[in-house]
Amino acid sequence: METTIDGSPAAVRGSVPSQSPGTIQRALELLKLLAESDDLVAVRDVAVALALPPSTSHRLLQQFISAGFVVADPASKRYRVGPALYRLAALIHSKADLAKTVQPFLDELTAACDEASLFAVFDRATATVAFAAKADSSQALSYRINLNTPVSAYWGSSSQAILAYLPEPDLERVLASVHPSPVGNRPPVPEARFRAYLAAIRRRGYALTKGQKLPGAVGTAAPVFDAAGVVGSLTVTIPELRFRPRLGTELPPLVMQSAEQISEVLGYRKTGADTTAR
Repeated sequence: METTIDGSPAAVRGSVPSQSPGTIQRALELLKLLAESDDLVAVRDVAVALALPPSTSHRLLQQFISAGFVVADPASKRYRVGPALYRLAALIHSKADLAKTVQPFLDELTAACDEASLFAVFDRATATVAFAAKADSSQALSYRINLNTPVSAYWGSSSQAILAYLPEPDLERVLASVHPSPVGNRPPVPEARFRAYLAAIRRRGYALTKGQKLPGAVGTAAPVFDAAGVVGSLTVTIPELRFRPRLGTELPPLVMQSAEQISEVLGYRKTGADTTAR
């Protein structure tokens, strides 16, 4: 039996306008045309490739220019891939490399506890968190986790283990866009109280939450660092039906140890004057 994750905040879900399949397909075909072209692309090239009137092709290009995915060359009146698409491609590539690096540690952690383990990364551009890699348990009751899907950076242990170590500007951005919990629609806690809670996470080195992102799930998470600072978190997620009090003391050391091993591989070196905790 599986439970589907949908931890995306309502504001993010609602921000994507309803589109017909034809519109989405044309948009994807335009991106493919631009990415595969060896030269700048003219409006007529788009019109021919997408079987659209030139006026419709021009409007579509303008929409992509507004979003930063396409750039117009004023001299030739032709178009090329824009910085937003390059950034998206770089993010996908970097997450894929990171996922390959952490996967053996996830597999080892799941083998040790036979529960699902997840690696989450923080996206500074959107102030959201996404799961980049996972290892599934052999249990009949488990969660189906969608990878590379933005979810709340405020709720859940996987996010809070990251928040506790974020630089202040990033933390402020998350707090400024906070929303009710994906599960139960619970309101955010007062900021002073939440900051005190993050300080407690830094003191003990892990976060533990129940039913904030996933209904009936208990998450135990520890931060993961590289040479520049916190990059993500490592989480073990257990259905509350299987969670026993002893796991509250047995799991954190396992999760923290795995997170420390990943951090070391990523170039993080903890010193006596550690700067990751604010």
